Amino acid sequence: MNFILFITFLLTACKGGLWIGLGVLIRNHFDAILSMLLRKPIPENLIAETDKEKIDKVIRIIGLLIIGIGVGTVIIALSTLFAGSRMTNNFHLNF
Repeated sequence: MNFILFITFLLTACKGGLWIGLGVLIRNHFDAILSMLLRKPIPENLIAETDKEKIDKVIRIIGLLIIGIGVGTVIIALSTLFAGSRMTNNFHLNF
């Protein structure tokens, strides 16, 4: 049972790491990802400077929220591992 709890923790931690990585990519490299998906470069003077700053702030906030989801997932995985490892010593199935 401890082995299964550890494997579950590793899988959940990997999922949290993927969320964190996605958040970092969106936060730092959104323009590059967008131009790669659209297959054309984004023109320089398409958006006014004040609007571009607002858009960058919103994108950074979205990236931080996604990073927060990843960190929360890892914390939930740790708490589940600790709670489950405490439970296995006293938990016996009697059929």
